[in-house]
Amino acid sequence: MSTQTLPQPSSILLLGNGVFSLSTLYHLLSNPSYASASITLLAPSFPHPSSASQDHSRIVRSDYARPAYSRLAARAHCQWRSTHWGHEGRYSEAGLVLTASNQNGYVEGSLENVKTMAGAGSVQVCNSPAELRDVAGLPSAQLSDGVEADEELGKWGYVNRTAGWADASKSMAYLYSLIVKGKHANLTIIDDSATHLLTDTSGPTLTITGAQTKSHGPIYAELTIVATGSWTPSLIDMSGRAECSLQPIVYVRLEDTEAQALENVRTVLNMDTGTFLMPPKIFSEAEGGGTWLKAAKHCKGWRWEADVAAEQRVKIPEADNSSSMPVKAESLIKISVLPAPPSGKVYPPAPASAISSLLSFLTSLIQPSTPLSNRPLKSRLCPYLDTPTGDFLVAYPPRTEGLFVACGDSGHGFKFLPVLGEEIAGVLERKQVRVGEDDWANIWRWRDKVPVWRGTEDGSRGAEGGVLNSGWEGAI
Repeated sequence: MSTQTLPQPSSILLLGNGVFSLSTLYHLLSNPSYASASITLLAPSFPHPSSASQDHSRIVRSDYARPAYSRLAARAHCQWRSTHWGHEGRYSEAGLVLTASNQNGYVEGSLENVKTMAGAGSVQVCNSPAELRDVAGLPSAQLSDGVEADEELGKWGYVNRTAGWADASKSMAYLYSLIVKGKHANLTIIDDSATHLLTDTSGPTLTITGAQTKSHGPIYAELTIVATGSWTPSLIDMSGRAECSLQPIVYVRLEDTEAQALENVRTVLNMDTGTFLMPPKIFSEAEGGGTWLKAAKHCKGWRWEADVAAEQRVKIPEADNSSSMPVKAESLIKISVLPAPPSGKVYPPAPASAISSLLSFLTSLIQPSTPLSNRPLKSRLCPYLDTPTGDFLVAYPPRTEGLFVACGDSGHGFKFLPVLGEEIAGVLERKQVRVGEDDWANIWRWRDKVPVWRGTEDGSRGAEGGVLNSGWEGAI
């Protein structure tokens, strides 16, 4: 990108402590141009246990059907593999097997892009379930009437041997330590959360002047950056643009012989169903010890619906000729949120139906000697902030001053951690795009509302989902 074309604000209020927020903060603090700006990070105590980035493993891949994301992921992947970002056990390289049962444009596009990014020698196409099992390090499937029963795995796909996974919790803790240890004189960290954004409607344009906190009163800033992930719709009306979906994760404890047999298993992601398997992970004694296997879904997702009070949400004007300044929503709005965990739980658990589906997936892949339903299990819900296209939403909302939004992970944001903050800052500063560069300001723009919300439709999601408010019968 070219040199900066927008002067920095004298004061910045940054909301959130996830991937988008902390990566942006790290980049701003590393840029001498912001040394004179007063920067306040407003976020609950780090780490927030229910944050999407608080997990043992996240896939690191350049396997995208869209070339721009594949290129950005390849840049991030180089950082994970070759620099401090991946040191001290934060990154492991096990490879990724991307599969499908039918013709799948996402897998086909990813295959072509990853050949360019990782090199054709790192990729092997597989045309049968037996080949997929072999390259994935999975045991041979049990036969039924002479036919391999492998609907869960998929019928074709490819292996990208250079892909890996990162320990998300460790990586976020490392990033936070870099920020804190930097002892930046212009940074203030406030352990609190915003109840709503502060507005000024005295002029011709809606202006955001800061945020009201739960315990520290109002905090004012020339620029407020909202990077609050799945909590963003509780502060800004994101109707038709972004919505929280809840994705189930399950961990199953392996027997010692299984852990040894699966020691070299690769990540497996079925792009028809959105179901995936991560390599085994040894848990600390505080976590219960032993070796655990993780499976999760990347699908339409589940909703937990809650009413949000009118004064909590800012509504962005939709047109220049609006007859009024719609600052607040007019009534209670029902939105999808991450529910509070039940008493005694750290995370909200996954619904019983999703756990059953994930156990069936694992059973098909690893062929356990005893039923997985009889094993020690852990489950949780991972919150995404989905957009209709799967693109991130990083933009100055139109017809609004003093506000910048960085959110819309759509379930694939973590892998970009080492490079995401730089690109967000480029959009923030309205830097000009050079020839040959990807125009992230356009890709991540504030888009028109979709008339009917159908979730993320980028070709990467399974179809499962629902509404959870009726309860989690049988959830663990």
